[in-house]
Amino acid sequence: MTGKEDPPMLNTVLFDMGGTLEDIWNNQETQAKAMDALQKTLRAHGLEPGCSPEEFDRRVMAGLKEYKRWSEGLELEKKPEEIWPDYYLKEFGFDREKLIPITEELANLWEVTYYHREEYGIRGCMEDVTVSSVTGYRKPHPEIFRISLRQMQTTAENCVYVGDTISRDIIGAKQAGFGKAVQIVSALSAQKDAATAADAEKPDLVIQNLLDMIPWLDQINPDMHIDEAQQSSGMFVPFF
Repeated sequence: MTGKEDPPMLNTVLFDMGGTLEDIWNNQETQAKAMDALQKTLRAHGLEPGCSPEEFDRRVMAGLKEYKRWSEGLELEKKPEEIWPDYYLKEFGFDREKLIPITEELANLWEVTYYHREEYGIRGCMEDVTVSSVTGYRKPHPEIFRISLRQMQTTAENCVYVGDTISRDIIGAKQAGFGKAVQIVSALSAQKDAATAADAEKPDLVIQNLLDMIPWLDQINPDMHIDEAQQSSGMFVPFF
């Protein structure tokens, strides 16, 4: 008996989605595909852009950048019915009564065309999902972490958070009091963290593959050994 308290047991793992449970990236080809699909969808609903493809591209990207500045600056997230008319398509002056009913369709279309995704095939293991556009917050805002913890009925010190960025995932998890925070390096990690301060919070572990995390967890927390029964017990939750 040493009188020293045992560290909290880690019994829950929360994951970021894009870049963690699925690798995600975009390039000129995916952007061109997304712009073409957007124009076709708008026209199908009686909304004519009235400009060249090049000008359409410029206007949408300008709106996207404006929204990104607002969202990342305040760590908040709007819903599609606000994002598309007020930011992405603001310069077109579309009739809001025609546009708002199709904003969910546009948002889904954008996600599957603008980004290339390579899924790791483990979404089915997740007990719960926390979505920024539903909560109204985005990482690293602490409230999105608190909401997910409430949904999982657990406490931060008993959790490990896994994500691909220092700026959003590691800093957010550490500030929310998570027991451990792990960074998995993705194709976009360096780009997303380019402006992160050198003295920012550091991950407890950096990995290249999710499987690399298992022996580390076994070592620091033997009671959380992940066997087949636990893998199907639903102790994981991803973030969008």
